[in-house]
Amino acid sequence: MSELRINNITDRAGSSGPIIAGVSTVTSTSHMVMPSGPTEMRGGRGRAVISGGFGPSIQSSMDKFEISTAANATSFGEMVGNNAQGAMVASSTRGVIGGYSTPSTSQTMYYHTFSSDGGVFDFGELTVSIYEQQGQSNNVRGLFSGGINPSIAPHDDLIDFITIASAGNGTDFGNLTGRTGQAGRGNANSTTRAIIALADNNVNTLDFVTIATRGNAEQFGSLRSYRNGEPCLTSNSIRGIGAGGYDGSTTTDDITFITIATKGDGTDFGNLSNKCNQLGGASSSTRAVFCGNLAPAGGIGNVMEFVTIATLGNSTDFGDLTNKRAQVGGCNSNSHGGLAQ
Repeated sequence: MSELRINNITDRAGSSGPIIAGVSTVTSTSHMVMPSGPTEMRGGRGRAVISGGFGPSIQSSMDKFEISTAANATSFGEMVGNNAQGAMVASSTRGVIGGYSTPSTSQTMYYHTFSSDGGVFDFGELTVSIYEQQGQSNNVRGLFSGGINPSIAPHDDLIDFITIASAGNGTDFGNLTGRTGQAGRGNANSTTRAIIALADNNVNTLDFVTIATRGNAEQFGSLRSYRNGEPCLTSNSIRGIGAGGYDGSTTTDDITFITIATKGDGTDFGNLSNKCNQLGGASSSTRAVFCGNLAPAGGIGNVMEFVTIATLGNSTDFGDLTNKRAQVGGCNSNSHGGLAQ
């Protein structure tokens, strides 16, 4: 495993890691282990891990890459079995994946330590069996929001939370303003606020919660268009980025941004190189990387693209994953990582 160098830090680099069909990143800061937020890989550095997902078959492999350096991903290790469609949250040292659809719908959570390649360990259980939820985190607390719950016809509005440093079961946090599943592979959050997409069933609503305070979500605004088909959401601590998705009639290459601290609707950012959905994502304080996808023109892909978060414009080639996979999702955690699908 390659070394990640951290400047002006006395403890360790922040890290996060998803394990099942997810993405995680490790970041560095000039003071301490960062608070969470996708946002920041403060200082612009960070490692991402993407896990599982759907390819020609359900994936068990985990890839890694450094967000600051455009290059192909390399192998990180293997998960426990093939898994897809879970959500991931992360602290500076560990990533937690919760819920997934294969081999059957599950409420199980696992964690992995970002500093060690490969290997996942039991963490606890969510309050229900669920998949295709979204994950948000602030380095201390992780949230699992919405998802497909086969017992509730089928989408759910629940929000669970965990304390990432302590293995244990999920606890009720509150509810979203509507039920959502297949909405966004990932999420956008700062150290204090989490953004959740309710972008399915022909709606394009964004909700938000204050991560440290249990309670129901409030409406934030809307995406620029309907995104029924799983856009990727990622961010730094200031700006959230949504890329790709299905807009109700066709797959889109649209990239949209929001300012996390200010409620409002999404604004045009630029375009992906191809129309696609079911992307995963990871980000630093300066760069967002979108990886894996399902494109009408080319099927499931292994493409990675990136944008500079502060600068409006189209995405640029980053490299390739080791395997073709979609529904890997994208999430922001403090280390910006992942989502799982």
